[in-house]
Order: sequence, then C-alpha cells, then structure tokens
Amino acid sequence: MSASHRRCPWSPLALATLLAVALALTAASSHVRGTRLEVQDWDCPPDPASCARPVVVRGFPFPYISDYHGISPVGDATLIDALLGVDLFHAGAFCANVGVYLALAAGAWRALRPPRPRP
Repeated sequence: MSASHRRCPWSPLALATLLAVALALTAASSHVRGTRLEVQDWDCPPDPASCARPVVVRGFPFPYISDYHGISPVGDATLIDALLGVDLFHAGAFCANVGVYLALAAGAWRALRPPRPRP
C-alpha cells in the first residue's frame, strides 16, 4: 500500500482530545512568568540606543503574553488581560506552544497506549 493511501492512525476523537490537552497545557503555561526585552510603541532615544525595554512575559516554552506598558498594570501580565486587549497577545508564539504541547501529548498517547495487533 502506498503512503498516500494509508489511513490516519488517529481517530477524530483522539485528535480532538490531543488538541484539547495541548490547548489546556498552553493556557496553563501562562502561569510561567519571565522577562524579555521588547520594543513597544514608546518614544525611542536617539541612535545608537535601543527602544527595547524589559517587560514581564508569560507562557512556556515560548512567551505569548507581554505586559503592555501603557495600559496594563505595571509588572503584571495575565491571559485574561491579553484576551481583553489590556496586555499584548502574540498569536504566533501561542500557536508554537500549542504545537509543542500537541507533539508531546501525541508522543505520550503513543507511548502509553497498548500496542494494536497487526493484521
């Protein structure tokens, strides 16, 4: 049988479960706090100085929430505030986290699942 005719080893229910687990783990990772340099829309000093300032970020392994300096309470960032637009939400980093946790969940599912008999 050619590779293009093989059946997907995951049922729709398994895929939905893995995606739900990945989303839950990504949301839970918003409790992991860190800092990073980030350029926001503040006034920049003259060259060669940088506009980047340290801000509080949340999310693991890729921070997807940033404290927004002009609106948000200083020194705090939360998922709820990011969804409300008070803090910055980085969709690319969020999707990268979902991908990482989806791969981990799929690996755990495969490792913990009993082997199926081959026909």
